[in-house]
Amino acid sequence: MKAEDLTQATVSLYHCTLTKNVANIKKKGILILQTSNWVKAGDQSRYGGGYIFAFTAINDAYRWALKWDWNLNSKMGSGKISIVEFAGDPATWEIDDADPMSQILNQGNWLKKVGCVSQSEIRRTFPVMSDAVKAVTLRHG
Repeated sequence: MKAEDLTQATVSLYHCTLTKNVANIKKKGILILQTSNWVKAGDQSRYGGGYIFAFTAINDAYRWALKWDWNLNSKMGSGKISIVEFAGDPATWEIDDADPMSQILNQGNWLKKVGCVSQSEIRRTFPVMSDAVKAVTLRHG
């Protein structure tokens, strides 16, 4: 399925990154083929095929960031994962249908794209802190 099949346009998209990458993203944008955050255990090849990934719903981005934080830091809301909000047109993205188990409670669409997000499209960035755990839980309740 292509993102142009979405029935409602979204002007803000959300990307999760390591907080240590935020300064560079603000300067250069979100670039493809940077050091991969996800590598295969056996041969250390990258997952994701060079795509960049985004969410149409901020709550989905928070959920992913909290899960990732737990995987990396054994903590949720450490501030070591950040969300980048940027202006985007979902019609220029593809639906990311990988990892369907993680997408069960989606509030929006998970997207992927071979391409970049320019620094001029970045609206804001913010670290995911411990208060996000409660906020995400309440939004789903």
